[in-house]
Amino acid sequence: MSEPSTVDEIVTEVTKFSAAMRAAMQRHAQASNWLDRRRARKDISRLVRVERREQDQARTQHLTWTNQAVDRYRVHANAVAVRAGDPAVDHTRRARDARALAEHREALGAQFIGDRHLTRTEQGIALDGLDAATVFPEFTSGDMFARAHKVKGIQALHYRARVARETLAVERAAAERGGWYGGWAHTRTPSAGQSRYRAEMVWTDQDGGRLAESRWHPSEHGAADWMRRTIDDTAYRPGTTVHAQVEDTRATHAGGRVLFDRSGDPQFVAAGVQDREHTLRARAATGQQHVDRPVPGAGAEGDRSRGVVESLQTRLNLSIEHNGQLTDRNGRLTQQLAAVTADRDQQQQAQESYRLYLQDLIADRDRLQAELDGADTELADTVADRDRLRGERDEAVAKLAERTPAAERYGSPERQAEHAKTAREPERSALADYQPGHALAEAVARNGAGRDGFEHDGMQR
Repeated sequence: MSEPSTVDEIVTEVTKFSAAMRAAMQRHAQASNWLDRRRARKDISRLVRVERREQDQARTQHLTWTNQAVDRYRVHANAVAVRAGDPAVDHTRRARDARALAEHREALGAQFIGDRHLTRTEQGIALDGLDAATVFPEFTSGDMFARAHKVKGIQALHYRARVARETLAVERAAAERGGWYGGWAHTRTPSAGQSRYRAEMVWTDQDGGRLAESRWHPSEHGAADWMRRTIDDTAYRPGTTVHAQVEDTRATHAGGRVLFDRSGDPQFVAAGVQDREHTLRARAATGQQHVDRPVPGAGAEGDRSRGVVESLQTRLNLSIEHNGQLTDRNGRLTQQLAAVTADRDQQQQAQESYRLYLQDLIADRDRLQAELDGADTELADTVADRDRLRGERDEAVAKLAERTPAAERYGSPERQAEHAKTAREPERSALADYQPGHALAEAVARNGAGRDGFEHDGMQR
């Protein structure tokens, strides 16, 4: 039994919010005092905040799922492109791959334009992401809605026109096939000649967000392969559960027979899908007649099967927990390695800086040594000049001493004795030696010369 559509969930949530808001407004209208009115206003504010928070969470989840759906489509397109260029792949396989890729593109386009949590601009961005993944599957698109809030003007009109064209194309294709598309999954009943097996996957995260995807396939093996690729290509958060189901719509008239049904974490469901694929391959290899059997779940056999499944689920959960611990440890070691590598790079940079600084110091040392050698040479020349001048001075002093009498030589014993003798004589008046006929200036000059320590030859009296 398929999950309810997104439109029904939105209608249910809106109905609940409307009923709660009407009750709060009625309490506010019937309040008899200011305290009751205040409480009613607080209840209304709380309801509005809760509704906004839930809408924001749902919108964030749908944006994330849309990015992941585009990335899964890109991986599918890349695989088809690789097989198309492989000479070992025949034309039948290439045609089948192209048809499956076109159906995948059509289904995602119908999902995007039917998602009421996305604006028209965001729907156009998602459709452009699909086109880009079709033409250039080797390039990842990243977060397509990172700058969606800045899209305005002509570019916003371009995205809206893109959504209108896609809506028209989907409606035209639905009219031609006699079916209709809506919500997150197209739920039409195939007629004779159309795909027989309906594969559906419902993703539920730990916050309650849900995403349903369904595809029609001509064989059960194609349905199992699509579910396995979807699980492998989806980046899910811890705590996400998956419900996978394959239904044969031609088995009965009352909704078809369920051929595969499994719920749990993605690893557990992927293991079940792989087991189903192995069974189908073995059946095809042995040429066994395909006999549809109901899914075990009723009676004693079903109880035993559920017990085995629960035991395996418990062991798998323990293994996943251990794997999570190892993953956390690996993350910590990776962070430590990154820190050590950054420290090593920093040390290398510092070592390089010190090496350059040392080279500068060596260059300065060589320059100063050269200057010092030049100064030593100049000093040696200066000392040589000093010695030469000193020799010339000594030679000149010797010549002067030879030519000067001993009594007139500066510093000679004879001159010092004469100077001492003159110092012991009493001082005489300037007019003591004055006689008639001699000038007064001569006596004053002679007396002054005696006091100054100058020696004169005998003067005329």
